Formats: sequence, structure tokens, C-alpha cells
Amino acid sequence: MRTNFDAVDIVWKVLDGSQIKAAIDGKIYKYTRPTNSEKEDVVINALPISPGTPQRCVVNANIYTRNLKLNIGGVAVNSMPDNVRLNALTTIALNAIEDVSKDNHYFFVEQQAVISEEALSQHYTNIRIEFLFTN
Repeated sequence: MRTNFDAVDIVWKVLDGSQIKAAIDGKIYKYTRPTNSEKEDVVINALPISPGTPQRCVVNANIYTRNLKLNIGGVAVNSMPDNVRLNALTTIALNAIEDVSKDNHYFFVEQQAVISEEALSQHYTNIRIEFLFTN
């Protein structure tokens, strides 16, 4: 039986070997990132994996970016996402993980969304990946 640790390791290796590693100013982490990180980080985590054959789980790739620093009507605002940067990093990551098939597993992108991390003045794009082990 495989675990969701296996799925996270595989997706991490794919992203770590892709152009996203050079495109961000932070790192690619498994499960969590350093508290209060202000860098562009990627965090890979997974939901529970099913038993049996095939085994299925959802793997998330979260790409964090800093919010824009704007002056709106003379007031400093730090709550707006950097949509240009989020889109660029999302595109790079999607190109690496869109459809991957190997001997004993495959995965594909199921959906993508942008989520606010208000406490950190950041937004992140969540890429939800459907992962299947065929062995």
C-alpha cells in the first residue's frame, strides 16, 4: 500500500525539477512553510489516500506571493493580490504537472483557485491535483 507521503514526494520531485524552482525567491516545501515567510514559496500537501487498487488522493500545490503595495486615495493598501505574478507562477507550475503518467502512477490537474492569506498579506494559488497509484 502506498501513502499520501509517496504522492507528495512525487509531486515535490516534479516541481523541484521544473522551472518553478528558479522562478520563485523562496523554496518548495512539503506540508508547511516557515512561519511568517514573506517569500514566494510552494507548499505541497495531500488529503487522505484511499485503500485498494487504484489508490487515489488529492495533492495540493500552493504557490504563495506577496500582495501588492498600493496607495489608493492617499492610503497605503496591502491587501490586493499580485495577479500578474500569481498567473505567471501558476502557468509555470501547470506546465510541469498538467498530465504526468509513469509506470505505477499518474496525476492530472483537477482545478485551480486563488486564495487570500490575509494574516500574512499574501495570496496563493491552489492547484488541486488528482493522484492515482495503479499498483
